[in-house]
Amino acid sequence: MNPLFLFSSFGCNSDLNSKAPAEYLLIEEQLEYSAEWLEAADIDGDGDDEIFLYNKGKLQIGATDARVFELEAEPKLAVHKKTAGGEELIVAFGSSRTYSSAPLQIWRFDDEGEQMLWSLEKGQLGDLQYTDEGLFVVFSTSDGLKSGWLKENSIDIVLEERLALRQLPIERSLIAVGRVYGDEPRSDGDLRLYNVKSKEFSPLPSFRGIRALALSDLNQDGEQELLVSDGWHFKYGTEAKARVVLFDGIDSAEPPRLLASFEGEYTVERITPHEKEPLILVRAPKHGYLLQLDSLGWKRHQLSQLGDRGNIVFYEEGGTISILSSGAKVRKIALKKESK
Repeated sequence: MNPLFLFSSFGCNSDLNSKAPAEYLLIEEQLEYSAEWLEAADIDGDGDDEIFLYNKGKLQIGATDARVFELEAEPKLAVHKKTAGGEELIVAFGSSRTYSSAPLQIWRFDDEGEQMLWSLEKGQLGDLQYTDEGLFVVFSTSDGLKSGWLKENSIDIVLEERLALRQLPIERSLIAVGRVYGDEPRSDGDLRLYNVKSKEFSPLPSFRGIRALALSDLNQDGEQELLVSDGWHFKYGTEAKARVVLFDGIDSAEPPRLLASFEGEYTVERITPHEKEPLILVRAPKHGYLLQLDSLGWKRHQLSQLGDRGNIVFYEEGGTISILSSGAKVRKIALKKESK
């Protein structure tokens, strides 16, 4: 089967564009707390997200009446797992300049507390993804780059592939694999599909190296679309392009559709689609961005400036979607639907 049959059609005549998506006003305010890194998840199942605020080895869960988790490591990536009673937040922690000897650790946070799921001395995180099939981890050690499914405090290795820092399971036996560079030194990276059963790769169209991958049902039709950050080049100061593209065809020869490019940035490091609305958060080195679908296409909003470790996340409270941006003062940007 052609691998791109897995992705639903998402062209100009798609159902998404014909549904006249909501348009939003962005209303920003500065909150009274700080965060070097943050997240949000509805871990108590009440319909409102709890805020996770990280500062100097302490992860505070909740802005008020908070519980505090301490670990001599820094958060790298987080993913959400839906449960019958809300969500679990799964966070990968690792080493940094401050915590240079910290192991790579993966922790689960829910309303009852926290639990370490896996730990690896001298490990470095490449990617962390959660799908219906489970938790998928890309990591490196002195033995090289490896990836696989987390199972009972160990990793069931699926692939060992140099430079494939970004990987995303499409299904249990099919992995999207993005490389920052190719086989030759400083050559362009690529995007491929890896068939776990046959152990074979098939190429997908891409522009240079890959820095981020995400799946999302943007048009809520029950099918997943593949979002890709490509354009990486070793001369990143002058040659790299910060882009987000979408695979919207069923023919593998068809190039992906460009959703947005980001002038003044040299890459896109993280793509976070909203679960229900056609909204996408983009984390680039200098700023965060919101991509919002309107009647004319994808509108780009530049958000707050971010530091080296800063991030942006969706946050929901009282039925309102907001964006939280880390910093010396956390910024909250409420998305208010415009009346027609």
